[in-house]
Amino acid sequence: GWQVTVADHRADFAAPRRFPSADSVLLVDNARIDEKLNLSQHDAVVIMTHNYFQDRLLLQQVLLSDVPYIGLLGAAKRSERILEEIKQSGLKVTDAQYARLYTPVGLNLGADGPEEIALSILAEIQAVLSKKTGTSLRDCVTEKSHA
Repeated sequence: GWQVTVADHRADFAAPRRFPSADSVLLVDNARIDEKLNLSQHDAVVIMTHNYFQDRLLLQQVLLSDVPYIGLLGAAKRSERILEEIKQSGLKVTDAQYARLYTPVGLNLGADGPEEIALSILAEIQAVLSKKTGTSLRDCVTEKSHA
C-alpha cells in the first residue's frame, strides 16, 4: 500500500484535521526538508506549496535525493522558470537527477477535479516506481496481467 505524508512549513496548514486520510502530517522547515523526511529510492515527492520561492527551495533539495519520482505541480512556464533559476544558482544537478522530475504531473486521463487529478498523479507515480510506461494493457503485447 501507500503511506502518505503531508509536510508543510505553515502551522495552520500542517494540521492532521486538514488531512485525515494522511498517515502523517508534519510541520517542517522547508530549508531542511531532506533531513526531516529522510527520503529514499522508495519514496515519491509531489511539490506544491502555492509559494514560488518555497517550491524552488524544496525542489533544489529533493533533486539531490534518491527519490525516483519528483512531481512539481503548477503551470509549465512556472516550472521552467524554477528550473532555470536552479541551474543559474550553480547547484550541481545531473541530467539523471533532472530526469526524475515530472512537470506537469500525472498521466493524461482526462482529469478535471481534484480526485481525478490525484488519481492521474498516483497512476504516474505507480508507473515510475514499477518502471512501466502507463500504457493501457490492451495495447501491450507482452504485458497481459496487472502484475
